[in-house]
Amino acid sequence: MELRQSLFRPIGSRADTRPRPADEEESWFTEHRGWSSFLVILLAVNAGVFLGFCIPDLGRAENTVHSLSVVMRFTLFILNAIAFVGVMKELRGRARNWDLWPWIFAAQLGALPFLFIPILIEARSPFHDRLDALIILISAGLTAGALMVVFFVWVTGRIHFGAAWAFFVALFPLAGLLQFWIQSYYQPAHSRPGVNVNVKMEELSRSGSISRMRGTVTVQNNGKAAVDSLGSLYKAVGYDLKPDKGSMDAAMDVVGPDLNYMAESERILRIGDVLPGEESLTPGQKYETSFVFDADSRKEEVVRLVVNLVLITRGSVKSTTTDCEYEMCAKTLFKRSTAMREILDDDPYAETYIDFHPPGKPNDTSELPYLHIKYGSLEGLGKESHEEVDALVRDVTPEIVAEYRLKP
Repeated sequence: MELRQSLFRPIGSRADTRPRPADEEESWFTEHRGWSSFLVILLAVNAGVFLGFCIPDLGRAENTVHSLSVVMRFTLFILNAIAFVGVMKELRGRARNWDLWPWIFAAQLGALPFLFIPILIEARSPFHDRLDALIILISAGLTAGALMVVFFVWVTGRIHFGAAWAFFVALFPLAGLLQFWIQSYYQPAHSRPGVNVNVKMEELSRSGSISRMRGTVTVQNNGKAAVDSLGSLYKAVGYDLKPDKGSMDAAMDVVGPDLNYMAESERILRIGDVLPGEESLTPGQKYETSFVFDADSRKEEVVRLVVNLVLITRGSVKSTTTDCEYEMCAKTLFKRSTAMREILDDDPYAETYIDFHPPGKPNDTSELPYLHIKYGSLEGLGKESHEEVDALVRDVTPEIVAEYRLKP
């Protein structure tokens, strides 16, 4: 029985050392030394790339997906290395009676999605330097080479898909695993945090013109992934309103986002954090905080409770420091899940700070504190924008307002 199409034939068997007829399929390598040399370079570079980006990620695996990715890269290193050694033996005249084409086909077909990943990463990056361009050039070249090899093997019928075809059919169930991975890991980790925030204000007691008020803020994680808090602020503000002059703008609330435009004065009654620094909420977890404060109906007619949060999908935070340009500020750097992302990404960061300038009005000072979030990149040379930083599409910055009227 002819067994030379078997993908897993022992290389060191006695049959491997027998002289082969000149018309056997492996003689193609010695007859086409130019293309064989190209193939040797392609296989060697692929083997080096996959091994080089497998070893640094061994200690980064945080879940099953990362571990599976490392195993697949190491497997591709082995396939490319075996094919490389086999072609080199062919070119040196050390004939082996085993079929190299299934190994070459498997190595290049499996490498295609991994080789294309750097291109996808850099395509979404706003900043590009020479190192990025070099990596993309190498990745594009290896991708083109792999496509050429796969196309050549498929069209010329170098393998007849006996045991090799059974090998790839056995891999088809991985399509179901890929779907499971996308639904269970990729989508939760690459979507914005799903949170529900409720703000409630109630009067506990009243003594003369003084009302004892209680504010309650509830944050519940309704998403599929855990979330981290980059910053939070609540502020209870009392407003003494101007007399109603029947203004249509005032009635429809189209003049400004706050009550300031129709208030004689405003007074801070209570400020604080909603979530402690770097607090995390797992899926389904609820966090609730409450506080009391006094409001004087002689000084304010309306009390407004405003809550601001900055939440990001868990696992993105690398470190948080106070080394930033604002006084009340925290600077958060984001970690990369793989060595390739660490090279190609642009060191995105977020600065969460409290200031007394209303959002969108940098020259307007106020006694009220505002929670601001500023995004940027350490490689961005001052080009800072929320939309430009890839990692920060996984954040959410809700503002919730509750209002209580002291005077009927």
